[in-house]
Amino acid sequence: MLRRCTIPALQQHALAAYGSGRRQFFPELGFSAHTSILDFETLYDYDVDDYKFQEKARKKDFPDYLGKPYRGTLYYTWARLEIDGAFHYASLCMAAGYLFSMIEETGYDKIDALIPHTYVKGKHHGKREGKGTIYDQRIDAGGMEPQLAELQDRLHHYTTERYEALLDDFDVRASKVVYQCPRNWGNDPHMDFICTDKTALQSVRFRHFMEDCRSLAGDSRDLDPLIEQERQAVLHYLEEAYQDIVAHFDPKLVKFRKRRKIIMSDGALQDFLTIGLSKGQGWEDDK
Repeated sequence: MLRRCTIPALQQHALAAYGSGRRQFFPELGFSAHTSILDFETLYDYDVDDYKFQEKARKKDFPDYLGKPYRGTLYYTWARLEIDGAFHYASLCMAAGYLFSMIEETGYDKIDALIPHTYVKGKHHGKREGKGTIYDQRIDAGGMEPQLAELQDRLHHYTTERYEALLDDFDVRASKVVYQCPRNWGNDPHMDFICTDKTALQSVRFRHFMEDCRSLAGDSRDLDPLIEQERQAVLHYLEEAYQDIVAHFDPKLVKFRKRRKIIMSDGALQDFLTIGLSKGQGWEDDK
């Protein structure tokens, strides 16, 4: 459920609104029709609007969906800005989402260690259909594909529960902190802005982004024990889940899964391949 966004037009609006120097900030946010960043004063204003948009879409697509309370929804939203005159890429994220990403990454690495697997091309991979190309990859886990799928399902259930619990915890504490974590990706400086809760979002204005973030700055090292705690917890959970699956899971009981055909447009496929190659994850051609 993506929102429509025209980045060049958005940058034009942002430049006109914010000028240059330390206040120069180009958020690559999604907006509904007839809406731009100029309609929102704070991160909170934008995030609440996006939350309402997403909730409405979910209720339309899933009539039984009961809805969730608002506790902040920013999750690795991209931006470009100047920090003390230097260009930076940035990502904006809630603390619960930041920890969730760490849990998920640790979990999938652990699963790969417990049940090694690779993705191999299916028989339809790369075939043209309409104006796109079929993306058909299947998992090869050396005969343990059902056990792998079950372990992945259990990880998904675990991470979903932890994410909801973390959202509640940070919301109740209302620390009103923005952690700033620098990252160096190649030659491009990058900064993560991690907001603890909605009170932090309410205090960060787009026009004074860096000024407000610095006034709310916390020590990013405070996140380290939380990250380690969550990592150890998911590792322990997966160890026990794996042992249970090996001992009791019947691989002949196949869960119903809706078959999906993924067709990627030429532009999307090229972007996907470019990103993969830049991260050293390109595919080798069949010999």
